[in-house]
Amino acid sequence: MKLLRSLYSVTIFLSAFLLFVVEPMAAKQLLPTLGGSSAVWTTCLVFFSVVLLLGYLYAHWISVRFTPARQAVIHILLLTVALLALGIHISPNPAAVTYHPALTVFRVLATVIGLPYLALSATTPLLTGWYAASFESGAPYRLFSLSNLASLLALGSYPLLIEPHLTMNRQTAWWSGGFLLFAVICGAIAWQGRRRIPAAKQSEVAGRAATGPAMVPWFSLAMGGGMMLTAVTNHMSANIAAIPLLWLPPLALYLLSFILAFQGAWQPVRPSMLRLVLVAVASMAYVMRDIRIQFPIGVSVPLFLIGLFITCFFLHGELYARRPGNASLTRFYLVAAAGSAAGTLLVGVIAPLVLRANYDLACTLVVVALIALGATWHDGWGVRMLWIAGVTAAIVVVSNQVRQYDDDAVSLMRNFYGTLRVRESHLPPQSDTDRQLLNGTIEHGAEWFAPQFRGQPLTYYADNSGLGLAMRLCCGSGWERARSQFMAKPVT
Repeated sequence: MKLLRSLYSVTIFLSAFLLFVVEPMAAKQLLPTLGGSSAVWTTCLVFFSVVLLLGYLYAHWISVRFTPARQAVIHILLLTVALLALGIHISPNPAAVTYHPALTVFRVLATVIGLPYLALSATTPLLTGWYAASFESGAPYRLFSLSNLASLLALGSYPLLIEPHLTMNRQTAWWSGGFLLFAVICGAIAWQGRRRIPAAKQSEVAGRAATGPAMVPWFSLAMGGGMMLTAVTNHMSANIAAIPLLWLPPLALYLLSFILAFQGAWQPVRPSMLRLVLVAVASMAYVMRDIRIQFPIGVSVPLFLIGLFITCFFLHGELYARRPGNASLTRFYLVAAAGSAAGTLLVGVIAPLVLRANYDLACTLVVVALIALGATWHDGWGVRMLWIAGVTAAIVVVSNQVRQYDDDAVSLMRNFYGTLRVRESHLPPQSDTDRQLLNGTIEHGAEWFAPQFRGQPLTYYADNSGLGLAMRLCCGSGWERARSQFMAKPVT
């Protein structure tokens, strides 16, 4: 019996590790086709969330509809088909690009890792349900925390241990071997539990009736966490710094908040943390109140990471506090996964289509503040009024960003890869007219229209910039001749 309990833990740990180590592997292989934009990773995040939801839906479906014997047969068949579909190598292929890059990401990932990822995604809710039915005295929610710990270790090990020391072919081979081991152990657990006594139909009906009203907060709290993860990741990569693997720390902190929350760490600190959550949301809103003000990276990155962790710890802690009994375990996981997938889909796919510029994080703070208002409604008028003020302040930040993006804008457009804006001003005065090209809030080019400065290279290409120094020092007089010839040409 003790060995069987250990096998449950090992299988859940291994599945979560494989689940999250394949995410950066697959995303990295998309670079030759779609480039290194943060939007590519954001869309990958949406895909992974959607397939995770499908895995949870599958786990809930077979748990409710079939006897343990049939559950075992169906799941072993899924594992077998997933093994046959292994092959997580994406070859660079420009022809794979569809009319929208997001559809390309979805199609390629679904073809390459869709079935194995689905099988891994279903493991935690399915096995925790089996565990709860087999060991009534067990603590199935701790297994969910264990899976998030494995996911966190996978995210940390990939950039530090796996990617620097293994080629992509070796990574694929090791991952496939790990998936084979997982499939064998998981199949053995499924077969062993085929004679498990199924839960009474009455308990399922009672669980469905009891949890119906509770599903709205489950969904909304999980959705807030998914929106925060996607919006903060996108904001940091697009508006603060284009640093490789900058998307890893937000995802790691998101998982850490799940680990702590599902270990019961939120409730003991809840009274003292409620106001800290408001401070975190207010701090992020304050930094974004004026898109023309750029804070140093050493300030912005830690502030948004800390704000993300505190906010997600609150959301996931409140989610855990509303958890149901074992009779509705898979339903709880399914609704939470649906909320998380909806959050990533709203920010990662829908927002770029409907918003003219990147107001994603500011809008997310409005939604999170509304969710927090609902979650703390019964904590008294004091907390209630604080969150009403928080909602109002977040709405003001959104309106300011909409106005500021339009201020002095000659052109404003947004597509899958980001927001481009051409801004016109008359500063400095000697420039006559100054036009700047901005991607999000980061300046990527400028031009002075005064006649004496029309050939003046600026921003990345100025004489004292890194590129200017490199060209002057490496090319000598050839660079000077080319520059003088360029300046002599008439501007059209």
